[in-house]
Amino acid sequence: MFFHTYTKVDSYSGFDSVCLDSRYSADNYVLKPGHSGSITYTIYPDLPFSYAIQFPHVSITNDASFSHYKPTKGGGAEFTYTDTIDGTSVSFEPISEVVWPWSLPVVTAKMSAATDAKGSSHWLLLSPGVCNGGLGLILTIDNSSGKDQ
Repeated sequence: MFFHTYTKVDSYSGFDSVCLDSRYSADNYVLKPGHSGSITYTIYPDLPFSYAIQFPHVSITNDASFSHYKPTKGGGAEFTYTDTIDGTSVSFEPISEVVWPWSLPVVTAKMSAATDAKGSSHWLLLSPGVCNGGLGLILTIDNSSGKDQ
């Protein structure tokens, strides 16, 4: 079945900073260990009218995947995906929703970094997944020394 959406960030809070990473043309959301931040976004259905009649709704269970870029032998690279990163978690409210052609579901994703989370940057892919128009962003856990904000 053909299914596509696009997402728009409505608001965010709790992050130490948010900036555009010009290398990837993506927003970089920065958290310090022991902190959490949330992103609220709207899912817009993007279906041709004929599909909207045939398939009037799609159920989505919200989830997140971290993407890692791994160099391979011979100079290439591949992406690997995991649901978790040590010390970092993502939860959603609501846990799932139904997308209708005339509805605009609003989802809040909460990212939390444990106090012992390792400093790292990863692509974070949020529901309904980047292939279906979901949100892709960079999440950086910044454990550099300095005063917490």
